[in-house]
Amino acid sequence: MELNTFQWWIILNYIFKYPPEFEQKFFWFIKITPGMNVDIGTMLLTEILVYIATIFTFYHSYKKYGFWKSFLFLSGSFVYTGLEETIWVYVGFQGSWGIPAFLTGTIYPPTYYWNYYKALTWFLAIPVNACFGWYFIAYGTVYLVETVIPKWDVNTNSGLFKISLVAGLLAMNMDLFIDPIMVRNESWYWLTSLEQNLYVFGIPVFNFVGWFLLIFFFSLYWNKLVSYEEKWGRKKTILVFYVGLVGLLFATIYLILIIAATLIPLYGINLSIPGAGGLI
Repeated sequence: MELNTFQWWIILNYIFKYPPEFEQKFFWFIKITPGMNVDIGTMLLTEILVYIATIFTFYHSYKKYGFWKSFLFLSGSFVYTGLEETIWVYVGFQGSWGIPAFLTGTIYPPTYYWNYYKALTWFLAIPVNACFGWYFIAYGTVYLVETVIPKWDVNTNSGLFKISLVAGLLAMNMDLFIDPIMVRNESWYWLTSLEQNLYVFGIPVFNFVGWFLLIFFFSLYWNKLVSYEEKWGRKKTILVFYVGLVGLLFATIYLILIIAATLIPLYGINLSIPGAGGLI
């Protein structure tokens, strides 16, 4: 099969931008090896601070919801977001999504990968501290909205929808500050070009769409599932929660892809604030 220019560009991107040990270390819990020039002290300090924040967040959740509901939120958000990012990274490495190929006639371009030299412990292709970061951002935004606007009751569908919607928007706005700085810090690398995406502050827009949808859907999902404890019993509720989480994960990913595909006419645009170029 003859490859077009776009496909050759993708192949070259793999060769020159994905580290050669990417697949070899995919399942490693610790990806650094002896001889690597890394700052172990900074890694440990960063992860310890994240773990402390996670412990305090879990304790707050425990006092509010009890142990088992809090554990579902922690484990569910960790796995949901960790697998979601891992799929983006790995399938971006492979270069085929299915839906974009069907909609655009091309294979999907590379996405991004995390810097092996910036984190000590890993969950597949994602640093453990990033997964915990998702957890306390998700919990913090949901709790904040519930507290600031108490008239929105999670026990009503309209109230839960509003809380999840605003929590997702808050998380997305936080990432508008976080992502450009972390990319500048080389914590991870975006591999797509401007011509292949609509960019905001130098970051592909589907990243921010993903932040919103992940927090929005997880808030809806967790609140609804734990409310069925009296009807189903705790064991069945936990089983349904984890099984359904897999379906929610893939539904979220494909929704992000569909939204990204609809924005194709805007690809090549980088929405930014004049003077903010130093951040990207």
